[in-house]
Amino acid sequence: MTHLRYRWFALLVVVLLLVGCRRGAEDQVAARPTTAVTPRSTHLPPVPTAVPVGSEDNPLQVMLLPSESGRSQRAITQAADDLQPALAAASGLTIELTLADSDADVLAALCASTPESVTVGWMSGVGYAAAAAADCGTAALQVARGAADGARTGDDVTLVVNRDADIAAIADIDGKTFCRLDAADLQTNLIPSVMLRASSGETPVTPLETTDYDDLDTLIDALVAGECDAAGMSAAAYDERANAAVRAATVALTPRSAEIPFAVLMIPSFLPLAQRASLIDAFVTIGNGAQADSLRPILAHDEIVRAEDADFVRLRTFFSQAGIDLAALGT
Repeated sequence: MTHLRYRWFALLVVVLLLVGCRRGAEDQVAARPTTAVTPRSTHLPPVPTAVPVGSEDNPLQVMLLPSESGRSQRAITQAADDLQPALAAASGLTIELTLADSDADVLAALCASTPESVTVGWMSGVGYAAAAAADCGTAALQVARGAADGARTGDDVTLVVNRDADIAAIADIDGKTFCRLDAADLQTNLIPSVMLRASSGETPVTPLETTDYDDLDTLIDALVAGECDAAGMSAAAYDERANAAVRAATVALTPRSAEIPFAVLMIPSFLPLAQRASLIDAFVTIGNGAQADSLRPILAHDEIVRAEDADFVRLRTFFSQAGIDLAALGT
């Protein structure tokens, strides 16, 4: 009996040893570390960083179309040379300034702007209308002339006729002799042509012939003398020169044109807002401050004033009512 008890005890010890060994083996298996795969980074191809407009490596292009200020070309060029560093200092931008020969030059550069290369430009009122119609920029500033309450931002054009020419309305100019300074002159030919077209409906009014004169005073004298039947000119210029003798011999017809701005700064949408604000503030500071003489020979301004497209609704309507393709005006 005692011998049997020893056998059972020995068997129990063996079972316990086997169980312990198995647990140890399981614990060793569970604790065995695994090898993790470390991901390797893949280098992406380099992406070029855009150079900001107005930086040293990407200057902002600024074009100015000189107004008829009576200044010599030498004075205008000298003013531009003085303006460029002044504009750069006031705006904090790197500027390349160019004097344009025509609205067409400014319009082409405005419309060719991209986010990487931007041109802004001062242009005439007709040039503004063309750029706005082509969606190549928005108005930011304009020129004012005159002092205080007498300041004007543009001129409206009137058609003046000889009293003996039997002209009671604009449409009556059809077939008459028309005086102008030259074919490219804004106030004595281009805007009057739009007015004649607008007044006639589908058939444009066509003068019998045109005669060119050297200056406005000579033109008005010819109109008074009956050498020509009609002429177009700035309403302000006519009022200034219309003494008793002139008013006795001539009549200014109505309606007048819309106000044609003297000069407007157009800025493409590609120019970032920060650079846009800096440039606008710089022009205002220079044009209205102690450095105004570096801009005045070019724009013939008394003040630089802020502007927006809403200021020129009547101007754009004036051209559209005449059936003029505004997008072609600058060419």
